[in-house]
Amino acid sequence: MKLYEVLFLIEGARAAQDFDGTEKELLAVLEKHGGKVRDKVRFEERKLAYAVRGHRRGAYLLAYFDAEPGAIREITADLNLSEYVLRTMIVRVEGGQVPEKKILGVLDTRPDRSFAAEGRDMEIPHGEGFHDLRMREHDEIGDIDIEASKDEE
Repeated sequence: MKLYEVLFLIEGARAAQDFDGTEKELLAVLEKHGGKVRDKVRFEERKLAYAVRGHRRGAYLLAYFDAEPGAIREITADLNLSEYVLRTMIVRVEGGQVPEKKILGVLDTRPDRSFAAEGRDMEIPHGEGFHDLRMREHDEIGDIDIEASKDEE
């Protein structure tokens, strides 16, 4: 089994109405296909930078789970059938370790703002020696890995 990160973009009205129930349903899809959820982080409803499937507001749920590589295609297919999931992105986590909460908290520093809508770029903090984030394609099913490199000391 490998560690994966999934980011769900959930329809704003559904999230506002029943985020707990929605979260349980989404995590159940992962478990249905043999996934074991390690951790999750909820980001409350916010204005989106642009409309996604006609929706201007949405909420995010970030989860880390262990699964077999072959299950990712099935999980993605099930999530694509959902009416209230606007987008999903699943990436494999190199090293098999869930990032620390303090790193994840960086994503939620301005929960009520959309940087792109304000015409500004979002800054990625350069803390604790990290200076570069790179995305690269990985393996035959189209996973994408994000790797961070540290400054040399």
